[in-house]
Amino acid sequence: MGAFSKGGKVAGVIVAVAAINTALESGLNAAESARSYATNIKNGETAWADFDAIDIAINVQNATGNYFMMYEALDYLLQ
Repeated sequence: MGAFSKGGKVAGVIVAVAAINTALESGLNAAESARSYATNIKNGETAWADFDAIDIAINVQNATGNYFMMYEALDYLLQ
């Protein structure tokens, strides 16, 4: 993996975390989705966690109005 790829990945993670944080601060639904995502990841329920990740990404888009941030959040959460 080249330096550009690593730098791009780090930037993507930073954008995703910022977008997720914005969504969480914007409302209870996003916070509940994040709790559910964390619980499902912890319990190994990856299919349900994926659904939670989609819900969080939609909340990111609604909170920020930015599709790029939504995709970055989704990419980060589905890893």
